[in-house]
Amino acid sequence: MALEDLPEVMIHEKNEFDSCGSPIDFINQDPNYSGKFIVADYEGRKKIMSYRDADAHNNVGYSLSKLIKKEIGDTSFSPGFVDGLSVLGGGYLTIDEQQVKVSGESKAYGEYNPEIVRPIMERFLDRELPNHSLDIEEK
Repeated sequence: MALEDLPEVMIHEKNEFDSCGSPIDFINQDPNYSGKFIVADYEGRKKIMSYRDADAHNNVGYSLSKLIKKEIGDTSFSPGFVDGLSVLGGGYLTIDEQQVKVSGESKAYGEYNPEIVRPIMERFLDRELPNHSLDIEEK
């Protein structure tokens, strides 16, 4: 998989940065999801990543950085983010049987920008959850 093939939205049950697979397979089994998310920019590509068992938004950011490093073939060990990755904010993502809700903010990265998050999430819902509505908490 090439970097440009990474989904815009990656939602995982747990910290599975080694693969991005289908981002919502587990939602079909358990439609109630709640996790931390970040919105990031890497070389002009905006990505949203979330996983349920993140104890901090920083961990989601580092998971995305590790996934990008893997996709670009960077085998160096570095405790920081891959060069060119910037986190633009974060919050909480909740999915139930009818709705996807984006709310809150990250202590580590601050508020997400609804003008960036909304079109990304709308495309995601159109592709993956067409029967769900979207509720984005405006800041």
